[in-house]
Amino acid sequence: MTELPPDIWYHIASFIPPQELVKLAGVNRVLFELALGKQWNSIKFSTGAIRLKELERLSDPFIGKRVHDMTLVLYLRADIEQSRSKGIRILQRQINLPLLPSPLTLFRREPKRSQNQRLDLSQSANFGEAIGSVIAFAPKLVNIRELTIRCTWNLVPHLSHNVIRPLLAPFSSAVGINLRCLILDGSLDELRILLQERPTFSSLEELHLVFKETSHASEYNDAGQSVLVDIVAPFIHRLGAHLETLSIKSYCEREAQELEDFFLAISPLHSLARLDIHAAFIKPSRYPRSLMSLFTDNLQHLSLPLIPFKLHLEPATQEPLSDWLLSCISNENLFIQLRSLDIYPTKTSKGLDILLAYIHRSAKHLSRLAVRSRSLQPDEVPRFVHALAQCHCLTDLSFNIHRLDTAVFDQLSRELPYLYRLCISSSFFEDLKKRHYADWSVKDIWIKNMDENVHRDVMLVIARSLPSVRSLFGVPVLA
Repeated sequence: MTELPPDIWYHIASFIPPQELVKLAGVNRVLFELALGKQWNSIKFSTGAIRLKELERLSDPFIGKRVHDMTLVLYLRADIEQSRSKGIRILQRQINLPLLPSPLTLFRREPKRSQNQRLDLSQSANFGEAIGSVIAFAPKLVNIRELTIRCTWNLVPHLSHNVIRPLLAPFSSAVGINLRCLILDGSLDELRILLQERPTFSSLEELHLVFKETSHASEYNDAGQSVLVDIVAPFIHRLGAHLETLSIKSYCEREAQELEDFFLAISPLHSLARLDIHAAFIKPSRYPRSLMSLFTDNLQHLSLPLIPFKLHLEPATQEPLSDWLLSCISNENLFIQLRSLDIYPTKTSKGLDILLAYIHRSAKHLSRLAVRSRSLQPDEVPRFVHALAQCHCLTDLSFNIHRLDTAVFDQLSRELPYLYRLCISSSFFEDLKKRHYADWSVKDIWIKNMDENVHRDVMLVIARSLPSVRSLFGVPVLA
């Protein structure tokens, strides 16, 4: 084994199934390191189901330095809260002691329990113990790059808020941790608590926020301060010098003026290259014009707002978005550098013109386009495809169509010869099986019937008319 560099052996060993790799961990250091890395590289646990022994393992620096991705689900179990309250002091003392792990304990898994076996609550950490342990061992996760915190519906404020308040601070840059990606999922009240101590993340490149409705009454609900404007927005703004990706999803309705003030308080984000706001709004009376200040020259990947499915049939929801999209494209300096675009051009009469305007503006660099929720009529398709012919970098295309026939494929093959991936949602495709496109170089193809993947056997028949195809729905086609 000494004849080959270690990197080669790491690459070879990476093809070994995880369950077999664990068995081989004692063979040599290469397999040991690889098995340990796979075991602890990405971890996910809930405060409602974590055991003290598992927390003890994570407190070991030998394990902690291998964690790169951690997901923490904040769940408060009443039965555990009412059970044992000691053990955390012992555990925290152990966290500060050097541990000498053995291969047997590093890879040992808990025995499986039958459905009739109950969890021994005396071995389970209650909510305060679990959060306290995470806060204690967080500085030892020196290589963590992605952190996800998801708040569940049952976080009763008076039992949980004071406990989770200091949770983010140990993961900040101040203690030597260089997070690259942070995902926060919770109600605005819970995000207020998590961000209240103003954690610093000087290396953060990606921020994903999910806002949900508050499940419990809180003292803060009656306050005049806006969580979005006064707490969340300043937090995002402090990341502006280095933040490259921002994603916002919202499941709660906000007033138009609050949204306007929120995006105004965020900007400018000069390093922002990817912005995803496709699920950021629920039935707004108008879309915030201040949002346009985030469309900087550096922006390369953009997902524009969608209208929630249940509201699609309401005409009043279409016009505000249509008007906002038109106002955005009226600024001739926007969207010139886009590489990828997700857009819902609305179902209004202006929808096709909006779509064509965005294609024309971003044609020079556009490599990926996804047209959401609007099905193109037969007479609209030729104009749509002809506009795409000006996008010489386009390799990935997704759109919906009322009726898919061979004329569409004929035009696509003529005007988009360099397309690599094609995803079409349609209800008609049978005539395609009679065609043969020998000169088309498309490699990956997706065809859907009313948003459901077409049966693979049918797709194999269609693939015979496309000799260049190597994969269907992203899965390689076996020869």
